[in-house]
Amino acid sequence: MKFLLSIPTGVNALYKQGKRGWYKSAKAVAWQEEALWTLKLSSKERKTLKKVSVAEITWYFSDKRKHDIDAGIKILLDTIVKAGLVEDDDVFTELHVYKEKTSKKNYCTLNLY
Repeated sequence: MKFLLSIPTGVNALYKQGKRGWYKSAKAVAWQEEALWTLKLSSKERKTLKKVSVAEITWYFSDKRKHDIDAGIKILLDTIVKAGLVEDDDVFTELHVYKEKTSKKNYCTLNLY
């Protein structure tokens, strides 16, 4: 299964601390809701995968800022679970993550094999 998504919220901006403890930031909630719709609408197979041998993520950045390669992995894997594509993110046996430059707007691709 192949998906095209916007760049997720990085781990440093994923959670905020409030009076009652930690909560997901508004930016993270907005990205996750957008990604859930994309994953659910783009998924041709409605069944939950029991095992994913390879999950391949490629971040495409158009700006000159520095980007950590691991910054969006947590929320992306959690969103894959929330979308019902896998039961739990412990089913992944391999994770390949790449970072590339692009002249287009920032985006990421996700391939599940």
